[in-house]
Amino acid sequence: MKMKLLSAGVILLLILAGFGNSIYVTARCEGWERQLTAAENAAVEEDWETATIQLDALHRSWDKAEDYLHIVLHHEEVEDALVLMQQCRLFAALQDGDALLAAGEQLRCQYRHLAETEELHLKNIL
Repeated sequence: MKMKLLSAGVILLLILAGFGNSIYVTARCEGWERQLTAAENAAVEEDWETATIQLDALHRSWDKAEDYLHIVLHHEEVEDALVLMQQCRLFAALQDGDALLAAGEQLRCQYRHLAETEELHLKNIL
């Protein structure tokens, strides 16, 4: 009987950890998307200083979560997002709005993909 309770407790703990991870990753990705949108809006208005500040803040926020992301996500997907973010920062420094918007859309898609892979769906479990 104790083994069944222990097993049930471990399973419940794993499910709760999965929910917590899903909520955390989704919230972070949504926040990064908002920061990216703010940077893109500033670039559209040709306010390159604000765009750069926004992208630097986005990078700092990403940097704080990157070790955790490497634990729970595929390394390639984390690195892909980082490369896209660096491209956005480069395009802002070069004041290339069209390239920034194109790279920003790719980065936004990558954030959505990262969040989706951590959602608790049967397709993600099997």
